Amino acid sequence: MASILNPTHTLFKSRKIKFDYDAATDNRKVIATEDIFVGDLLLVEHGIADIIDCKDSNNVNTTNNKTALNILYNPDFYKELYPRTYDHNIDNIINSVNDDNINYTEAITEKISKNVFKHPITADKSLYVLFRDITKFNHSATAPNANHSYLEIKIDGIDAPIIIYYLICCQDILKNDEVCINYGNDYFKENTDLTHYNDKHKPYFKKNDSKLKKLVYNYLNSNQFNDVIYNHHFYNSGLIYSNSKYIGLPSFYSLYNKEKTRDETADITIKEMNEWINSQIAFITHLIQKYLKALKI
Repeated sequence: MASILNPTHTLFKSRKIKFDYDAATDNRKVIATEDIFVGDLLLVEHGIADIIDCKDSNNVNTTNNKTALNILYNPDFYKELYPRTYDHNIDNIINSVNDDNINYTEAITEKISKNVFKHPITADKSLYVLFRDITKFNHSATAPNANHSYLEIKIDGIDAPIIIYYLICCQDILKNDEVCINYGNDYFKENTDLTHYNDKHKPYFKKNDSKLKKLVYNYLNSNQFNDVIYNHHFYNSGLIYSNSKYIGLPSFYSLYNKEKTRDETADITIKEMNEWINSQIAFITHLIQKYLKALKI
């Protein structure tokens, strides 16, 4: 079985944009490589999503949630996310007993809080979505020239949220100009009325409906989607497979023993673990194919 490591995947990136990085300021930004016009599709990305119970303060922006595990055990993902104060060193993060351990823990917490997109579901629960590429677009309160929306795909039998974000140009952008979005008022505690901003751009999103559906359909048929959805399913079960090691075993043991009606103190062999994982992969693949057959695209 291949390592289940992909927390996100970018389905589409326009040739009209490039990701830029200023090492002196540790700032990433998105620059137009040619003129961009209203309604142009800029980026489509499948993010890693968690439903957080906001009543439990330990779940919000902490390293105790499953999103943090994906940052912790994916060095490339860790390095992509702002801020980049500490180099990735798994031993320091997990085993250090000095101040470095606290600093690394705080670094992951800050990476979540600085990069996550938050969507309230109820008064007590919120959807948190994290991306590798969309977070490279900087915030503008007064003059964002791009806007974002998302698709929530629900496949019966798959509990992990499937959230695909997409960005469109909402005003003409000249070559070499920066492309910015609005993060929402909560991020910087602003008080901007975004109603007109969002309503005005609805036709631009509608213009991309057909292209977006084809992109998503092709993606749902791809190995890249399988890798990401397997990751999300298993981290939902408390298990991540990284560099030939299984992470999050206590949660997995409890789940496995419950499913098999076993004594929770019983040891689980690697063979049993792999058999369970492979059966889960086969089941998820079946659900995806069933869903795709029902789509009319």
